[in-house]
Amino acid sequence: MAINIERTDAEFNVQLGNFANKISTYSAALGVTAADVTSIKADALAFAYVLTNQMSVQTFAHTYSNFKDQLRSGGTATLGALPV
Repeated sequence: MAINIERTDAEFNVQLGNFANKISTYSAALGVTAADVTSIKADALAFAYVLTNQMSVQTFAHTYSNFKDQLRSGGTATLGALPV
């Protein structure tokens, strides 16, 4: 049986979340400990969090560059909120 790991971050995030949500059902049959299940679920949440924040930071970086360019050329510019 071939193992398919999604290539894009967005698709992998969905795949990892799906795996984390379903691993409890099969943990006993696969010999996966409760601690491992907890770790898998935490890893899925962490990846989703990092992915979401990466997108926010990239969007802000683009906005910040535009802000700098407008200030340099003498235009009026508005800078959005910093990503949290």
